[in-house]
Amino acid sequence: MKPSAAKAFTYMFVYSGVVGVILLMNGFGCFKNPLEPEVLKFLVGSTAATVIGLVGMVLTGIFVGARK
Repeated sequence: MKPSAAKAFTYMFVYSGVVGVILLMNGFGCFKNPLEPEVLKFLVGSTAATVIGLVGMVLTGIFVGARK
């Protein structure tokens, strides 16, 4: 269980960090063509879905199955 939890946490941490950097860079005008609002909404939504999905469904399923 511990390796799976560590890998899932690392994935969430890295993905959220990359999205955060992209959002900050866009906010400070680092891109030649700023990202469209729809793209920003997708990035924020996919980050939330990743965290909720991994924690709420995948890890719960792994740990419940491993305890039985």
